[in-house]
This record gives sequence, C-alpha cells and structure tokens, in this order.
Amino acid sequence: MADFFAPLSQALSQGDIVAGVPWGLIDDPLTICRPVDRSKSEGKAQYGPASALKGAFKGIEAVHARAQLGLGMVLWHDCQIDKFKNQERPPEKWFAAIAPILPLKDFDAESAGVVKEGRRRAFFFVPAFPDIGITEDSYVDLRHIWSLKQSLLIDRMGTLSPSARMDLYAHLFTFLTQRAYGRDVQCAHCGQRTPWENVVDVGED
Repeated sequence: MADFFAPLSQALSQGDIVAGVPWGLIDDPLTICRPVDRSKSEGKAQYGPASALKGAFKGIEAVHARAQLGLGMVLWHDCQIDKFKNQERPPEKWFAAIAPILPLKDFDAESAGVVKEGRRRAFFFVPAFPDIGITEDSYVDLRHIWSLKQSLLIDRMGTLSPSARMDLYAHLFTFLTQRAYGRDVQCAHCGQRTPWENVVDVGED
C-alpha cells in the first residue's frame, strides 16, 4: 500500500505517523501529584484526589493519566500546527493533537473487515507498510484524540499521501458529525456530477 503513504516533509504535518508517543485517558477521580517544593521536580509530593488536596488547581497542576507509548497519527492541519511558530510563540508552548494507531489483530475477522472498508466511524484504517515500521494492518482510534507538545513528536516514520489524507478528512467529518459525504455531488443548476473534493472549501484560519 505504498500509494497510501508519502515521503515526510521537513516539518511536522497532518497525517504524520510518529513512534513513541504517549496516549491514554484521564482517570476518575481526578488525581494530582504536587511537589511539596514547587521549585523542585523530584522529592516528596502530595498525591491524591484533587478534591482532597487543599487548594487544588491554583495554577497548573500535574494530573495523572492511565497512558502507554505507541504509534500515533497527527490530526491537526498544517496551518494550525505552524501557527505557533508563525506567531513567534516559544517552542515549549507548541502542541498538536494526535490519536493512537493500534493493531487490527485485536479484532475478529468480520470486525476487521468492517474497519478496512471504512465502516467503523471511530476507526480509520491504516494498512501495513513495513518500510516505515508499520508491520501489520492497524487503525487510528479517533476516540482517543488528545494534545501533546510538538517536541514529543520527533520520531516521525511516515505520512499520508494526498489521497489518503482526503480519506482521513471524510472519516473525521463522519466521526465528529455522524454524517457522511457522498462520493460525488450533483450541481443543482446543470445536473453534472463532480467529486466531493472539488466542492470542499478550504477556507481561511
């Protein structure tokens, strides 16, 4: 499936596949870990439910999440990714949204087939491509979208081709709205049909 992927650009981009990125879930009850001496990053700390700690969330707190490392896909458009740099914000404030890429082998054959056909709204199929380190058919789990500092997204393995990125747009739209694009659109005036990609307005950010 080499036509699904494309060479990496120099900068972080939408559709990039990145290794070694954490993803997970903020747990309930909300738990924080606050150093006794906030000028130090190590040592004794207050740890427990936020509701039980005096003065919780005065400023920025370290919040615990159940997380693991793995492959992830960058979901933000390049314009949003680049905005931090273009606005001359310090690099430590740059971030981007990702979602994990998980192996399709966790599904039975019938369910895996549904994902491959694009009929599971929450899962975007990613075919195996060992040349960039994706050793087995996988999927992007759009239920676990969350933000990471861009400085964590450095081990880029590959990226989506333009046609695969258009498929990602359609899949994201369907997941977020429970609506689906038709594969083509009929003009109300002349009756001619054109691919839906030709009528999508990129707009300005």
